[in-house]
Amino acid sequence: MKRKFADRPFWPRIESRRYAQKRVDDESFRGYTSLLALDRVREPLVVEAGGRPLRVADDGYVWLQLFPDGGKHTLTAMFDDRRTVRQWYFDIVKRVGVSAEGIPYWDDLYLDVVAANEREPYLIDADELDDALARGLVTGADYRAAHMEAERVMSDLAAGVQPLPALCRRELGDMLARLPEKGN
Repeated sequence: MKRKFADRPFWPRIESRRYAQKRVDDESFRGYTSLLALDRVREPLVVEAGGRPLRVADDGYVWLQLFPDGGKHTLTAMFDDRRTVRQWYFDIVKRVGVSAEGIPYWDDLYLDVVAANEREPYLIDADELDDALARGLVTGADYRAAHMEAERVMSDLAAGVQPLPALCRRELGDMLARLPEKGN
């Protein structure tokens, strides 16, 4: 299992970044929200989405991530430099938490649900989860739980009842305002 951090400190693609986070405790969400501004990248990140190339990281892009308390998934909304969503990316996780330094993290179960369109999700990295099980990096229970959570996320997205994308849109303006000025 891989532990990953919201501020992505070891991502060599990013040459210049800014980061902000906050705790949210209201009727719609309990957990952490983080925003990573990709001010300058070495090269754009282009992934395949539905058989087509999709740019998800480039200069000026921002990644807003939600960490629900007790959640079994996180959501990263990848916004371009015009603040248009490029991709919704759900990491299926064993747990979310906060480091001793106060940075949200997730223990990644390899399996992911992605969508360029909220209502058309698809599953990726099942082969990584299969490999992790074969290598003893996850238990059989983790493996089954990851697949069950991924199916639930996909079903909720297809039905239009997954609440996190709307929360990302709501939080974006506030999180952009929390970013430190460039160069600070």
